[in-house]
Amino acid sequence: MAVYREKRRTNPLLIIGAVVLALLLLGGIALALSGPKPAGETTPRVRAQVGLRTVSDDLDLFAIAYAAKDPAQIAGAAPALTRARAAFDRAQPDLAITDLATAQTFAAALGAIESRTAAKAAPGDVVPVVQQLRADIRTWLAQP
Repeated sequence: MAVYREKRRTNPLLIIGAVVLALLLLGGIALALSGPKPAGETTPRVRAQVGLRTVSDDLDLFAIAYAAKDPAQIAGAAPALTRARAAFDRAQPDLAITDLATAQTFAAALGAIESRTAAKAAPGDVVPVVQQLRADIRTWLAQP
C-alpha cells in the first residue's frame, strides 16, 4: 500500500520576497563596487569661495559686536575677528592661485582691521573698513 503525500505549494509571497532580497543584495554590491562619488567640485576657486564666505560671515559678526554698546557683545568681537583671520588664512592659498591681486588686497584690508582693533580704534573708524571688505568679498564671490 502506497502512502500518498500531497505536494506542498510554495507561497508566492515567499518567492517574491526572496527575489526582492536578491535584487537588493545585488544592487548593494554593485553600488559598493562603483566607488565613492565625489562630494563636489574641489577646484581652488571653489575652496576659496567657501573660505571667503566664512570670512564674510565672521566679519559681519565682528562688525556687529565691535559697534555694540553692551560690554558682553563687545567681548564677542575679538573671537569673531580671530575666526575670520583663521578662515582667511585657510582660503588664502587657493585665492592666491585663483587671483593673486585680490588675495593681497584682502590680506591688507584684514590686516588694517586687525591693527585698528588692536589700537582700540573707535567703531566709526573700524566698521566702515569691515563693511568695505565684506562688500569686496561679496563682489568677488559673485564673479563667475
